[in-house]
Amino acid sequence: MPSARPPVYTVLTATFNRAHTLHRVFESLQKQTFREFEWVLIDDGSNDGTTELVEEWKAKASFPLVYVRQENRGKHFAINRGVALAKGALITVLDSDDACIPEALERMLQVWDTIPEDKRDAFSGVTGLCMDAEGAIVGNKFPFEPLDATPAEVMFVHKVDGEKWGAIRSDVMRQFPFPEINDTPFVPEGIVWDEIGRHFKTRFVNQAWRTYFQDESTGSDQLTRATNFPRIAPGMVVSLSTMLAGQMQWFSHAPSRFCRAAVNLVRFTLHTGRSLSGQFFRFRDNRARLLMLCMLPVGYFAYWRDCWKQNPAPKAATVC
Repeated sequence: MPSARPPVYTVLTATFNRAHTLHRVFESLQKQTFREFEWVLIDDGSNDGTTELVEEWKAKASFPLVYVRQENRGKHFAINRGVALAKGALITVLDSDDACIPEALERMLQVWDTIPEDKRDAFSGVTGLCMDAEGAIVGNKFPFEPLDATPAEVMFVHKVDGEKWGAIRSDVMRQFPFPEINDTPFVPEGIVWDEIGRHFKTRFVNQAWRTYFQDESTGSDQLTRATNFPRIAPGMVVSLSTMLAGQMQWFSHAPSRFCRAAVNLVRFTLHTGRSLSGQFFRFRDNRARLLMLCMLPVGYFAYWRDCWKQNPAPKAATVC
């Protein structure tokens, strides 16, 4: 009989036409040593037989499986819907083409339990490492463990990069939803993680819990990748402007990263058709304004290059 208690975890997956890889998530969850979890699967309008596949899994799943279909709107809408449905105290977002080790949920909870109860309100969750299909660590490790820090400190001060994975308190994720921008399939997840990091710390450890796959046949997760620059531009503008508006205090730690962000802000603002001056004056931090102004010529060049790539005709350099 199903437990009357709420699950400790909600494993949340957003998917779009990933029937050929989604089995990795299901098989990983079937093998979990910790059993107090549910799987919330949000189907963002797949037409590749995902529904039929999930119906088969429901009959043999050893855990609660919540499956919801919605019209194709993008991963940011799917994640928000999954968070609203989540019953677990902790949420872990596992992509539709990845897998995790059998002890993943058990070990994440063990790390969470090392945080003293009287200090947990200051923490959003725990984060570990990812490995590739051959077992090699993706990116670099944390300088020591446990490392209690914000994502910005980890990135800019400790220079840790590469794919990471963990669990976040569900009440925190509800407090900081993804911006629901219509007509774009892509809103960078960093928008949410960075905003959470301005209010909470995370406990980081050098344990690899997730296997991160790069499928050569189809590329990365289709919900988070697109080549239509005008379509992805609104989400990119929100992400980049948020970074420059709220993190300029880290500029001296990673100047090249901030310069690239300013270039891309100009580039994608042009793709949206919005006013660059409007974006410029939205910044209250004069450092962000100055950086955007300095990167203006490079941003224009990047925009024109995008236009030429999409339509390498003589007029494409000036008309997009």
